[in-house]
Amino acid sequence: MATVDTLAASLSDAAILIERLDQTLSEERSVLGQRDVERLATVVKHKCELLDALERNSKQRHGLLAGHNVAPTEAGFKQYLATLPTAIADTLEAHWNNVELKLEQCRDANLVNGKILQRSRQQVQALLEIMRGQDSSPRLYNDSGAATPLPRQQPLAKA
Repeated sequence: MATVDTLAASLSDAAILIERLDQTLSEERSVLGQRDVERLATVVKHKCELLDALERNSKQRHGLLAGHNVAPTEAGFKQYLATLPTAIADTLEAHWNNVELKLEQCRDANLVNGKILQRSRQQVQALLEIMRGQDSSPRLYNDSGAATPLPRQQPLAKA
């Protein structure tokens, strides 16, 4: 039963790490909204450290399962659970489901942050193009409803 205890501890550790990651993703979203580049670098570094710790944690579980000739997949994990007494299997499955749910929440939060970052990058790029006189995106609609480009723009300043 040492493997079961170690597996349960690994899943509990994963849940804690994922909770910290979720908090870090929330902080990252806030920092992105504030456009605080210095703090963003610190938050991203912390996020990377948490992801590394989660990867080590996952490899530990994979090793435990491999020691029992179980594939390190969800299907393999479920097969392993089927070999255990019901009470133990139910506890491990609850831990597993908790980890899966929290990972899904982190994935969604990370996607939101990525969209915020992408939008911010697009805004900066558009401003740079305007400053260089290269803004090709603005269009006006004529009286027939067709979009026509604005006349060529001049740069705001020359270097």
